[in-house]
Amino acid sequence: MRKSLSSASKAQLVAAAMVSRATSVTLRQGSGCGQSRPPENRIIINVGGVRFETYKSTLQNIPDTRLAWLAEATSVNSADFDPDTGEYFFDRHSGVFAMILNYYRTGRLHTPMDICGPMFEEELAYWGIDEKQMESCCWTTYRTHRDAQETLAELNGGELSDDGEEDAPGDTARRFGIEEAAGPELGSGSGRGSGRCSRSRVPALAGPASLKTDHIKTDNLKTDHLRNDHIKTDHLKTPDLQALATVSVLFILASIIALVVETLPEARIPRPGAGAMNCSRLMVSDCLRYTQPRPAVHAVDITVTAYFALELAARLVFCPSKPEFFKSALNWIDLVAVATACVSFAVPPESAVIVHQILKVPRILRIFKLTRHFSGLKILVHTMKASSRELTLLGTVFAIFVILCGTAIFICEQFVESPVNEFRTIPIGFWWALVTMTTLGYGDMVPRTLPGYIVGASAPSAASWSSPCQCQSLSTTSPCTTRTPRPG
Repeated sequence: MRKSLSSASKAQLVAAAMVSRATSVTLRQGSGCGQSRPPENRIIINVGGVRFETYKSTLQNIPDTRLAWLAEATSVNSADFDPDTGEYFFDRHSGVFAMILNYYRTGRLHTPMDICGPMFEEELAYWGIDEKQMESCCWTTYRTHRDAQETLAELNGGELSDDGEEDAPGDTARRFGIEEAAGPELGSGSGRGSGRCSRSRVPALAGPASLKTDHIKTDNLKTDHLRNDHIKTDHLKTPDLQALATVSVLFILASIIALVVETLPEARIPRPGAGAMNCSRLMVSDCLRYTQPRPAVHAVDITVTAYFALELAARLVFCPSKPEFFKSALNWIDLVAVATACVSFAVPPESAVIVHQILKVPRILRIFKLTRHFSGLKILVHTMKASSRELTLLGTVFAIFVILCGTAIFICEQFVESPVNEFRTIPIGFWWALVTMTTLGYGDMVPRTLPGYIVGASAPSAASWSSPCQCQSLSTTSPCTTRTPRPG
């Protein structure tokens, strides 16, 4: 009896052991399928179906961001946390997230080459990463689309960029290459790990609850901005505005033509009481003092002035922002041209000929108003503005050669005492160097010594050597002259 009981007990123990072993195998298999929770110091993030596992301390390297909040103890209460799998799920682009997670690991933010700039910008805003932490090697690729948008916005009306930011006070000096941006340089180790961005710039960082819908608001804002730009563009293409632009161009041309024609002797008649005279035999000042433009030319001048005065008043009245109106250089050209024209009509020309002619100079500046109506001129102005650093460098190099050659020719020509020495002062040498380096060659001053001949041959050679090098930089944008982000 005892033997049978002991045999039964042994059988039960064996069966229990087998059940326990099967249970442990099942648990191990479930653990292999990702059903078990990660250790306390690690976190699993599922982005678009791709699982990423990292340490919580890694996410805390960039504080005040969406991923940094996941490392907090209260993050398990987030709507993104799945208690069954122990994972945080985000329906975002997994390829971009790999670069963002690598930023937390290495402290260096790079742009994926297969992702466009606007998409990466949206992902950075969603995860709360400051774009100014971008590495300099990737900044050009990242900014390509935004720079193109800003250029088109400027050509279409000089609007601000999408983010509404204006240049900082030091940007103008940096644009001309006078001074470089202060602070830690991009790509250096200083300032790393501080990728936090201000909550005013990225409202998505208000808290975990509001982070889920902020990217929808961003998309709506971008859609509204594009729709408004489309409406503005269509509005500018209406037949009425095109006809008004054509009339404005015709009046600009009429103003310039009238200013030019009234200086011709054939377009002037003697003033009352001056008698018959021939302007070709008189000095210019006497011709202007004793003659006046023909009535037809004078009528065109008055009509053009009245039109621009009416146009200026209408734009000033209907302008929504008066300070912005007076910030425009073209508006100031209109204002000065109209004011000086009115003064010139009131002042008799015979009383002050020089003053009367000076008052007509601002009218020729109306030619700059053509940039409002021709996209090609807008592109030219934008190109000059974008190449301001290279143009400043070109002018600086040219001025250096003028100073060197002008001083050298003055010294060299003093070796021989001659009454025909034209280089009596260094400023005269500057004039000769400027004329020679620009290949004008008036011939009014020439060197007469052997050292002077050497300097005279070196001046145009230096200009020919330096100008192509600088012009090449105008057509090729190098990473050294690319605008880099200011340190946050």
